[in-house]
Amino acid sequence: MDVLSSPEQSSFHGAYQGFLYELELSQFDASSNRLAGLDWALTTLERDRYCRTHRIACLIVLGSIEAFDNPDVVKLFAQYVLEAEKAHIDPFPERSGNRATGHEFVRVARTCLSCR
Repeated sequence: MDVLSSPEQSSFHGAYQGFLYELELSQFDASSNRLAGLDWALTTLERDRYCRTHRIACLIVLGSIEAFDNPDVVKLFAQYVLEAEKAHIDPFPERSGNRATGHEFVRVARTCLSCR
């Protein structure tokens, strides 16, 4: 996670852009360190939702669902979804297909936070 820059620098070219492309292509989801991945994903919310780092963040956050047995992962997942809602950003634009699914994530996130 340390090699991912936040925020994305427009001056990064070549190898770094290729690195981000490979992460997205491989469906990188930070499975080896969910908490660090979710922390990083929270830093991407103010960026253009069509930039590569935001799409990688979506992969990380969606992948974190597999680790919901960890309450810290659930908390950060919920925080990401609610921060996205507050910023009027569909939390997972490429995955949700429509706003109804995005709203369902928000409902689940609120439930998660109210149960802790």
